Amino acid sequence: MQVRDGDKETYLYINGLKVLRPIQLGNNIELLPATGKYDPNYALKHIKNDIDMGIIILFMCSIYSQIKIKNSNPKELVIQAWNTQWDIVFLNALFDNNIICNIQSNKSYEDIKSEDCNISITNYHLHGLSNKIFTLKEKDAKWIEINICRARDLQKNDKFLNAIHCLASYKWHTLPRAQLAIIWAGIEGLFEIESEISFRISLYISNFLEKNKKKREDMFKNIKNLYNYRSDAVHGSKMKGNAAEIVNSSAILLRKIIIKCINDNAIPNKNALLF
Repeated sequence: MQVRDGDKETYLYINGLKVLRPIQLGNNIELLPATGKYDPNYALKHIKNDIDMGIIILFMCSIYSQIKIKNSNPKELVIQAWNTQWDIVFLNALFDNNIICNIQSNKSYEDIKSEDCNISITNYHLHGLSNKIFTLKEKDAKWIEINICRARDLQKNDKFLNAIHCLASYKWHTLPRAQLAIIWAGIEGLFEIESEISFRISLYISNFLEKNKKKREDMFKNIKNLYNYRSDAVHGSKMKGNAAEIVNSSAILLRKIIIKCINDNAIPNKNALLF
């Protein structure tokens, strides 16, 4: 994260996400639409090396949203910008898309042609290179505004933070075995199970997510099957069934757990799930 002396605001340009209105993410932090006609020359004239130019060319054409961060203290502005990157990771996990920030600027996307515009690259991993754009619906926007602070507080817990990162990053890998290992690392970490893992993880999750007895029993069976697929995957056994569907079902399960944690404002308490 870079901020020049005198800067009182900074912008994180976001790939993979389109918003239709401003969304408040906290004090002086706003998720905004990125509008206006894009001309790569506006950005390229501020870049001085070939690698950064390449990243600008690859990613600037698919920016549809931006986060504006304001702070009169440059040091605090840098810290806020760094921490807000985790909000983007959270959005990535929540909406199952390659939502990421690769570019930071002291100017909004609309004002990038300003002569005093300063642009920097925030990472060089090329994650988020996709034409798939997720458009945030109004109900999702309202949910974020209500729950973002709660989600931020929960991320102070390493187990929850790990679960968010696993769900946000599993698609960076191409092999289903690796994807399943990452997703289930996020799930298992939330429940701290050390023995009888297949049975206990199925029991705890179904009790955590479902109140109806019949639905809970069905969920228990489905989770147990998913965990068996996970075991085959990470131990090198032949995988049965459709690997892509198994990965998708596992990701959906982790997402449901994360959303319930946020709604409950707490991570699972395994001692309360033994019923």
